[in-house]
Amino acid sequence: GQKLTMDSALKLLLIKSANDIAVAIAETIGGNTDNFVAQMNAQAQRLGMNSTHYVNPNGLPGKGQYTTARDLALLALIIKREFPEYAHYFSLEGVTTGKKNYANFNMLVGRFDGADGMKTGFICASGFNQVASA
Repeated sequence: GQKLTMDSALKLLLIKSANDIAVAIAETIGGNTDNFVAQMNAQAQRLGMNSTHYVNPNGLPGKGQYTTARDLALLALIIKREFPEYAHYFSLEGVTTGKKNYANFNMLVGRFDGADGMKTGFICASGFNQVASA
């Protein structure tokens, strides 16, 4: 397998929606995905995300996994407020790893002053989705 820095992994996770990288980050931080998901659920409850339950680290559909727009908005607000050192990740116009360039397809990034993309996604179960702020 390829080795990545955490910086590159986070960029790929946010720009490319790299679900495999979400799993790799979970295994690196939590030791395994089950431990990491347990930490995610504990943090969600601590933050008041009472309509959220995770079963995997990447957000792909899974039995028993759910959230709401309100809970995701709350999470985004807390990330921006408590972790300003990560703000630059949410407004990247793209990322380059090795010889590959990945563009950010979020139409807010770079087009509206103060707007960031935070996270976009698509799955058949919910369609297109986005968390953004300005």
